[in-house]
Amino acid sequence: MRREEFTINGPVRLDVSTGSGNIQVLSGPDDEAIVELRGGPEDEYTVEMTGTDLVVRPPLKNSGKRRFARTNIKVYL
Repeated sequence: MRREEFTINGPVRLDVSTGSGNIQVLSGPDDEAIVELRGGPEDEYTVEMTGTDLVVRPPLKNSGKRRFARTNIKVYL
Protein backbone atom coordinates (compact mmCIF):
# COMPACT_ATOMS: atom_id res chain seq x y z
CA MET A 1 0.00 0.00 0.00
CA ARG A 2 1.18 3.52 -0.82
CA ARG A 3 0.06 6.42 1.37
CA GLU A 4 0.65 10.14 0.74
CA GLU A 5 -0.36 12.93 3.15
CA PHE A 6 -0.65 16.66 2.45
CA THR A 7 -1.42 19.58 4.76
CA ILE A 8 -4.41 21.62 3.55
CA ASN A 9 -5.98 24.93 4.59
CA GLY A 10 -9.47 24.87 3.10
CA PRO A 11 -11.19 23.43 0.01
CA VAL A 12 -9.27 21.15 -2.35
CA ARG A 13 -9.83 20.64 -6.07
CA LEU A 14 -9.48 16.90 -6.74
CA ASP A 15 -8.47 15.36 -10.09
CA VAL A 16 -8.27 11.57 -9.69
CA SER A 17 -8.35 8.73 -12.20
CA THR A 18 -7.39 5.08 -12.52
CA GLY A 19 -7.16 2.80 -15.53
CA SER A 20 -8.97 0.02 -13.67
CA GLY A 21 -10.14 -0.22 -10.09
CA ASN A 22 -12.19 1.74 -7.57
CA ILE A 23 -12.01 5.35 -6.45
CA GLN A 24 -13.47 6.36 -3.09
CA VAL A 25 -13.58 9.90 -1.71
CA LEU A 26 -14.17 9.87 2.04
CA SER A 27 -14.40 12.34 4.89
CA GLY A 28 -11.08 12.91 6.62
CA PRO A 29 -9.27 15.38 8.87
CA ASP A 30 -9.96 19.09 8.29
CA ASP A 31 -6.28 19.97 7.90
CA GLU A 32 -5.01 17.01 5.86
CA ALA A 33 -5.58 15.30 2.51
CA ILE A 34 -4.66 11.61 2.49
CA VAL A 35 -4.31 9.38 -0.58
CA GLU A 36 -4.07 5.59 -0.32
CA LEU A 37 -3.34 3.36 -3.32
CA ARG A 38 -3.51 -0.45 -3.25
CA GLY A 39 -2.58 -2.93 -5.95
CA GLY A 40 -1.46 -2.50 -9.53
CA PRO A 41 1.45 -0.17 -10.26
CA GLU A 42 0.73 2.00 -7.19
CA ASP A 43 4.36 3.22 -6.96
CA GLU A 44 4.17 4.54 -10.52
CA TYR A 45 1.11 6.74 -9.98
CA THR A 46 1.51 10.51 -9.94
CA VAL A 47 0.27 11.86 -6.60
CA GLU A 48 0.91 15.56 -6.14
CA MET A 49 -0.52 18.62 -4.43
CA THR A 50 0.04 21.99 -6.07
CA GLY A 51 -1.67 24.86 -4.28
CA THR A 52 -5.24 23.64 -3.76
CA ASP A 53 -5.09 21.07 -6.59
CA LEU A 54 -4.65 17.40 -5.65
CA VAL A 55 -3.86 15.17 -8.65
CA VAL A 56 -3.81 11.35 -8.68
CA ARG A 57 -3.08 9.82 -12.10
CA PRO A 58 -2.08 6.35 -13.34
CA PRO A 59 1.24 5.83 -15.13
CA LEU A 60 1.55 5.98 -18.90
CA LYS A 61 3.22 3.28 -20.96
CA ASN A 62 5.80 4.26 -23.57
CA SER A 63 3.07 4.02 -26.19
CA GLY A 64 1.03 6.68 -24.37
CA LYS A 65 -1.71 4.25 -23.34
CA ARG A 66 -2.58 3.94 -19.67
CA ARG A 67 -1.81 0.73 -17.83
CA PHE A 68 -4.96 -1.10 -16.80
CA ALA A 69 -3.76 -3.08 -13.77
CA ARG A 70 -6.41 -2.84 -11.06
CA THR A 71 -5.56 -0.16 -8.48
CA ASN A 72 -7.92 0.90 -5.69
CA ILE A 73 -7.68 4.51 -4.56
CA LYS A 74 -9.03 6.12 -1.40
CA VAL A 75 -8.86 9.87 -0.89
CA TYR A 76 -9.66 11.36 2.53
CA LEU A 77 -10.56 15.06 2.51
